Amino acid sequence: ISKLRGLSSSVAVAFPPRVEAEPTCDGTVVEGRIRLSTHVRASRLAVPEKQAAQEVDQRDRDTPDDWIKRHPDMVRLTGRHPFNSEPPLRKLQAAGWVTPASLHVVRNHGAVPKLSWDTHRLHVTGVPRPCQLTMEDLASGKVGPVVSIP
Repeated sequence: ISKLRGLSSSVAVAFPPRVEAEPTCDGTVVEGRIRLSTHVRASRLAVPEKQAAQEVDQRDRDTPDDWIKRHPDMVRLTGRHPFNSEPPLRKLQAAGWVTPASLHVVRNHGAVPKLSWDTHRLHVTGVPRPCQLTMEDLASGKVGPVVSIP
């Protein structure tokens, strides 16, 4: 502005010190809290208490899913089979922003496949480097980062 008015004075501009951005929080669990990044601010949410199902629901007896332990609080949307359900709102509110794994939404059109963690393989074909991946390969991060996206 000074030069535009024909003045020869120089103006010193002070910029605030550069602040290094916090590293992106990728959903990893650190000291019992989940690290998340949002467009507003970095957040750290408590990991919800594990609420694993303990037994096969009586409503699943005599169905193809009579081997799956399900959380008893799940709201069934289709009756017996196939199992389609969602968690009750009060349970989600109690857990906070992070849904416990046992309370995730379930949508099926048939029986749940019986897969073994130890023997199941994911076959990747039609790519330059076809491969077979174990469940441990996927869960360990061997083939890429393991992230949780809220």
